[in-house]
Amino acid sequence: MMPHQEKASPETPPAVSGSESGKPLVDLRSAVVVMCAGLVGLAAGVLTFLAAFSLPQAVLVGGGAFGGAVFFFDRVIGR
Repeated sequence: MMPHQEKASPETPPAVSGSESGKPLVDLRSAVVVMCAGLVGLAAGVLTFLAAFSLPQAVLVGGGAFGGAVFFFDRVIGR
């Protein structure tokens, strides 16, 4: 017979947060703005690469589009 083993109490996983106070690292609005801008920058970079077959040019266009999209989405998405 096997000796009786006690069940370990399930531990609660640590909260994934930016600080010990439980606040998130980035608020939802900022995350949405950066995500949308990233998608715009990625699309612009991919389309530029497919048109010109130049990786440096595609990176520069994607970066510029990302910056412009951050400015745009920051103004459009309500606070």
